[in-house]
Amino acid sequence: MGSESDWQDVPVDPLVGKLNRMLALVKQDPEVWFGPTIDPRDHSLIYCDPVDFVDFNKSSYLAKIGHYEPGEETKPMHQTIWTFDGDAECKAMIAHCGGKFYPFKPPPPSQTDYELHMKGEFDVKISVPTKSVARYGAGWGILSARPRDVRIMMGLEAFYPGCICHAMVLRDCTASEEGHLKRTEIGTRKWDILLMRIAGQCVFPWIPVAIRDSGSAAELEGTPQECYPEPPHRI
Repeated sequence: MGSESDWQDVPVDPLVGKLNRMLALVKQDPEVWFGPTIDPRDHSLIYCDPVDFVDFNKSSYLAKIGHYEPGEETKPMHQTIWTFDGDAECKAMIAHCGGKFYPFKPPPPSQTDYELHMKGEFDVKISVPTKSVARYGAGWGILSARPRDVRIMMGLEAFYPGCICHAMVLRDCTASEEGHLKRTEIGTRKWDILLMRIAGQCVFPWIPVAIRDSGSAAELEGTPQECYPEPPHRI
């Protein structure tokens, strides 16, 4: 299990206003991102109230993908860090294992050996606000999703030429053993997360802007963790 010092803090504070404007655009015209028919669950996520255990003003971000190669399930997972420079490659990996894209297709992976078993380690680092640390007894933790529960949506150009507001939805994220959220009440629930992409301004470009309780984590008991490779597809 890692320590918080193992994770790079991302200086997103100056970008909070921009993230808020991005979320406002999604609320104003959600069909641009989600299509003409919006799932009620997505609608609830877009318009949900902020939770008190996520510091949207500091270093919460989509961090990494954990994966096994065939025959290595008993070994430590490989980790691919989701940086700005590696954004396209990570999208290709997710698409290869069931992630969905709207309205575009992801690029093909640069490697040909993506016979991966993606084991529920699509990780978002969560920083807990200082005012909430005492309540939860945790300062940070990881919420993980399966690749097949990931959707990436291309948005519209906003703010300045070339600034495309991409969005991502992760469903049924649960607290991992890494960090401290697993031992809190947060760890008993599963969560839907909406993230927006900050182009070229952060090492880790995907920042959460909304998170909503989607039920008991116990509902996922017995659900296979692995996401086996399948052809990329659209929603």
